[in-house]
Amino acid sequence: RKPDELAEKFGGFAMAYERFQDSLHLFDVILTSTSSGKIMITFDDIKRAVKKSPGKPLFLIDASVPRNIEEEVSRIDNVFLYNMDDVSAIANENLRMRMTEVERCRGALAGRAARLWEQMTSQLSLPS
Repeated sequence: RKPDELAEKFGGFAMAYERFQDSLHLFDVILTSTSSGKIMITFDDIKRAVKKSPGKPLFLIDASVPRNIEEEVSRIDNVFLYNMDDVSAIANENLRMRMTEVERCRGALAGRAARLWEQMTSQLSLPS
């Protein structure tokens, strides 16, 4: 079975879909990525998982469009939900920071090029 092969490759384990909601407390990170269009993980599912593992942070990444994890789970202590909007915002902020750095580098290069040009032209204008 493909799930077993994949799990073995990464040191994990596979489980039947019917069992996963009762096993959420076993995980540190849960990633959903389906096109099902329905909620697969509810507020109550996560509430139960947190009760089974109190104090343990749980990271949820919902890469599904439409979403598979109820937004309300983010209100639960130690539960951190990220969805595609969050990923997009992070990517946009990273792009903005990179573009700012590109402009800073362009300015530094332009300054250095101007100094080199001045040196070259001053050497050319000196009598030999």
